[in-house]
Amino acid sequence: MLQVLPVTAPDKADCLLVGVDDKRKAPGLKAFGIQNDAAAAALADANVPLAFKAVRSFPHGKGWLLLVGLGDPKKLTQEKIGTLANLGARAAGALGCKVAATSLVLDTWKDAAATQAVTQGALIGALDFDQWKSKKPETAADPTAAKKDPDAGKLQTLQVLLPAGAAGTAARKAVERALLAAEAVNDSRLLSNTPANVATPAWMAEQAKARGTKHGFAVAVKGRAELRREGFGALCGVAQGSLNEEKLVTMDYHPKGAKKTLVVVGKGVCFDSGGISLKPGDKMWEMKYDKIGACNTIALMGVLKRLGVKHRVVGITPLVENLPSGAAQRPGDIVTAKDGTTIEVLNTDAEGRLILADAMAHARTFEPDWIIDMATLTGACEVAVGPTHVAIMGNQDKFAQQLVADSRAAGDKGWHLPQGEEFDEANKGAYADLQNISLTNRAGSSIGGSFIKHFAKDTKWAHLDIASKAWTAGVDYFAKGPTAAGLRIVLQRILEE
Repeated sequence: MLQVLPVTAPDKADCLLVGVDDKRKAPGLKAFGIQNDAAAAALADANVPLAFKAVRSFPHGKGWLLLVGLGDPKKLTQEKIGTLANLGARAAGALGCKVAATSLVLDTWKDAAATQAVTQGALIGALDFDQWKSKKPETAADPTAAKKDPDAGKLQTLQVLLPAGAAGTAARKAVERALLAAEAVNDSRLLSNTPANVATPAWMAEQAKARGTKHGFAVAVKGRAELRREGFGALCGVAQGSLNEEKLVTMDYHPKGAKKTLVVVGKGVCFDSGGISLKPGDKMWEMKYDKIGACNTIALMGVLKRLGVKHRVVGITPLVENLPSGAAQRPGDIVTAKDGTTIEVLNTDAEGRLILADAMAHARTFEPDWIIDMATLTGACEVAVGPTHVAIMGNQDKFAQQLVADSRAAGDKGWHLPQGEEFDEANKGAYADLQNISLTNRAGSSIGGSFIKHFAKDTKWAHLDIASKAWTAGVDYFAKGPTAAGLRIVLQRILEE
């Protein structure tokens, strides 16, 4: 497993990773105090490609020197800097190196933001989803394979060269935060990628309990009988078609002297077939990812104590499977939510807002300063903001705009979408207080958010629709699979309180 260390000088590194800008300047060479004739010749030769993401390797002493193309420094973002760190770390590992040192922070912004980007890009980028592949320790061609290094071809340590003075002090703190943020992101990604035949609501609840025991927060779990008895009708209605019973998990990190209470809610549909309103078969396998909001919430809770968070943070995850059966919820059914609101279920594939309705009512019982929910809520989100942004909305524009700023600081970009009476009207039901889909095909993300807003009442609330970028075919420093979109935004807001 890759570790990232802040340093002022390389220590026993067998690879040096240096950025090259669009003017073919490589200030990291001077920072490392090295001269490499082959690298110097490449820098001087315009025919040698060194554009953005290009990687060139040169033997250096007993190890290697890698030049990585930065492109135009004015166009760099946290995502791009993180991508370069990942490319360099993987290239170093492929050369057989175990310890690399990089000057990418000094080659770019020379500050805490660049340090965060390098740290997160390297660590998040190091995760490969290979835990479900069978291991074949022996082959006829190589019977000694079991004795070989299981981490062969992977870098073990990345030393990040920091600037001097106050900037270096801030950068060192940024590394400490980024290490834990990246840990939470990768924890969420591994939970999210766990298939539905393993990751049932009960299994997810056990994962929350395990992290609570390890990381110092309380966990309470309600099951089907208790939830039905207590009136969580919207949540239970979604789950009634599955043999795997619903759970409502409440995680409570409550340090001494906490002055604020912050609640994070994560949608947890462990598998979403659409129910009776069945989805098309194409890519239905991706619906194991409909639990990413819950995975984010569980993983986030695991790092709060180590980050020294002084506020009370409550994490709530409604966990269900949405499946068709003789017992399943039908289109046209009317359910009563925990707060007494009646909802006509026009489409059983709009289940996320139903389980969040009851989770929000539960969240308000803690009388929080704010509630933020994360949910793979609407396909319309990808149309609205594309695969590069999380959609952010809320019942107070100033709070939503704060989260957009947090998203930039965290390296997980978000965009503010509107709320308003016109979206509220679209959720009003003909035969119940609300209906779970609108009869228009426009503004789907804002209308979905408005539905959840109803259950926030007067509590300050924001909704992160993460469906746009919750999983990927492979982008920036993310391997194919889930991205934990939204987690770092919420964590940034908690740390800023």
